Amino acid sequence: MKKVYLIILIIILSIVTSSCNQEEKYVRLRIIANSNLDIDISDKTIIKNTINKLFDENKLTYETINTNNLNMLLKNNLNKDLYNKISIQECISYYPAKSYNGKFIPSGNYETLLIEIGDGKGNNFWTLLYPEYFGYEFEESNEIEYRSYFYDLLS
Repeated sequence: MKKVYLIILIIILSIVTSSCNQEEKYVRLRIIANSNLDIDISDKTIIKNTINKLFDENKLTYETINTNNLNMLLKNNLNKDLYNKISIQECISYYPAKSYNGKFIPSGNYETLLIEIGDGKGNNFWTLLYPEYFGYEFEESNEIEYRSYFYDLLS
């Protein structure tokens, strides 16, 4: 009987522990190229690198990023032709569960800063705008790293 109570206690603790991670607020940046042509992927990479540079120079922070300041900073830091191709909006997007370097990011609907270039028909990447994860890119894939809480606890 004691084993049953112990198992129930472990299950309850694992549920409580996993639900704590879901309370964290994640904001994602999604950049979608015009198409999958090399020139359009190059535009997407230029925008991503520009945004990384703006974070490095502290013109953008995780707490202050929004459509207005991102739009203004991209207008001032991109060439006019590329800037005129983009649209920026805040929306809610669904993301599948991901795991990176042992960190689990649950699936769900998340606040997203969406940058579409042209028709926005290309494949995209997304990056978490969250201090712990910023800079990690996740390609479109539904691969999930499965881990056992109990195995990790015992090893």
